[in-house]
Amino acid sequence: MIKNSPRIGFIGFGEVAYHLAIGLKESGIEKIFAFDAANQSTNQNRIIINRSNEIGAELQKNIEQVIKNSDLIISAVHGNAALDVAIESAKFLTSDKIYADINNTSPSTKLKIAKAVNDAGAKFVDLELFETPARAKHKSLMYMSGDGAVDFLTIMDKFGMSPKIIEGSSNKACEIKVLTNIYYKGLQALCLELGISANKAGIDLDLIASLVVQPVKELPDDSALAFWIFRGAIHAGRKAAELRDINQAIKDWGVEPIMMDAAMKRLELIARYNLKDHMDSEVSLENYKSILTILAKGTELN
Repeated sequence: MIKNSPRIGFIGFGEVAYHLAIGLKESGIEKIFAFDAANQSTNQNRIIINRSNEIGAELQKNIEQVIKNSDLIISAVHGNAALDVAIESAKFLTSDKIYADINNTSPSTKLKIAKAVNDAGAKFVDLELFETPARAKHKSLMYMSGDGAVDFLTIMDKFGMSPKIIEGSSNKACEIKVLTNIYYKGLQALCLELGISANKAGIDLDLIASLVVQPVKELPDDSALAFWIFRGAIHAGRKAAELRDINQAIKDWGVEPIMMDAAMKRLELIARYNLKDHMDSEVSLENYKSILTILAKGTELN
């Protein structure tokens, strides 16, 4: 039975775990345990020890010790190690434990992690972080799913850690994060392509920054997102044609238009539906969702 102050265990004590732990300690969590494989490395040993000493976390020799001493375990390792860590952790998990995975990994991997945890009799939480915890610490924006989500919230809410529960499969929170990354990672890559092209063209970014930011400054507000999806769909053919000329200009500057080629390909695929001939031009959330349903059926991978 978890008492007033749950014992929190971190597997991995990098930046994310460290900042979460600071906030939890400040909010009244008395016991924090941590294990980090990097602690076995001479170069990283000092950093891990300093972090644990700073907040009063108790370093453990291995994963087994962390799990046995903790009520709620948070895996915060590199994404490519998340499944291996879960499988190792499952050897020591029991029915009274909650295992939360906050790692950046794929939805399919999250399902495998959930299975390993549930097969061991413990409850699983897919915990997804949507901002750096350096400022808001454990109160950062988070979503979670899985059979342990309700219990997690019941235990941690009183300490200010209140991720939004997402109903559905155990990896549903991860799926949402992947979808948001289409926007954010795509935008980052797009900005890089824009910046490189501007540099090659001898144009200062200060001259065009306001021109490209102004139209999308309200994104990702849902009504603004609806507008861009709707307009992109009904005018896909024209926009794809315009991109051919834009891409040629980028090539003339000596830059490979990777992002713009991908954008042109997407618009060309959508243009085949001739949506402009079948829909009025008034933007509404209802219309854009129906458009997406049509497009999703036609663009599924075979």
